[in-house]
Amino acid sequence: MTKQFVYGDYEKQYGILREYAMELQSKNLGTTVKIDVETEPKLCDDLDLNSSSNFTFISDQQRRAEQRFCLRHVYDNMKLKHKGNELREAIWCCGKVYNLTKFNRVMEKLKKLNPEAHEWLSKILAKHWARSRFSGRALTDSLTNNLCEVFNSKLDEARDMPIITCLEFIREYLTKRIVNVHKVLEKYKGSLSTTATTILENNKTVENKMRVLFSGADKYQVTGLWMEQYVVNLKERSCTCRKWDITGIPCQHAIVAMYDKMQNGSECGDPEAWVGRPKKKRKRATDEPTQSTNLSRKYLTVTCSKCHNKGHNARTCKGQGGPSEARKGSGQKKGEYVVETITFDRYFG
Repeated sequence: MTKQFVYGDYEKQYGILREYAMELQSKNLGTTVKIDVETEPKLCDDLDLNSSSNFTFISDQQRRAEQRFCLRHVYDNMKLKHKGNELREAIWCCGKVYNLTKFNRVMEKLKKLNPEAHEWLSKILAKHWARSRFSGRALTDSLTNNLCEVFNSKLDEARDMPIITCLEFIREYLTKRIVNVHKVLEKYKGSLSTTATTILENNKTVENKMRVLFSGADKYQVTGLWMEQYVVNLKERSCTCRKWDITGIPCQHAIVAMYDKMQNGSECGDPEAWVGRPKKKRKRATDEPTQSTNLSRKYLTVTCSKCHNKGHNARTCKGQGGPSEARKGSGQKKGEYVVETITFDRYFG
């Protein structure tokens, strides 16, 4: 009874769940709340499960989102059949490399080390667990779900609470966390996060150890210390090493290409300005007309309906340049509106 008094009644809270959802939407504009009720789960029927079966299902099959698997969990499943520190290091090496050529090379090493483990791992699509196959949509190279694990560990206290009490616990926890993040950001003076700044500064330290060859069209060939070659495309914000593509932070090769461009008299901007996704629309000049279905009056010449002269309309007409009697005899009746004529002299004249 004490627990029920403190946390609320389980059954009653399910009865007012829809009212709780409506309250969230009314107090937090833009909030999306979805309540889905399944009285006869098909999966339970397929597996012949009942209310006393001790099974928990976690689904991450979001078809519209990029799916990734935690590499640590992938290895945990593998080591049930294939164990060894050397094998573990080989698997992590396969996941960590960014370049597809290097990925194929380390996968061959894994095959020589343990053919059965290689066959087991090859059955899992590499795009779910290997950086070299990530699409770059998420702009993160994370291989684990540590963020989810940390979040789940904070919710242990709320798991046995009634549904609304549990949801309120999650909402308050996330609110506090967001506020704490904002406090940290307010103290930071840089334009990037601490992590992004550290990565970028480390990438800048090797720029004098590489050779750059401009290939035209914002493309550069960059040769490293060990004579490995990469192609940087500043226009596409990409490098064949794929670190820039996956993380959104300019890699060593990209920074070298930027410095070369600036040294040759071209505007490029600091590497910090290249972090993140590119702008979808280019910045227009102040005197450049926008491409829109609505015609702008900025470059149009207005013809007055009174005196039929250009440069003003009927409302501001003072008879300049022609007789105001031009309106007479036009057949306009009382109550009708005069439509002003707009000509396109700049475009068609």
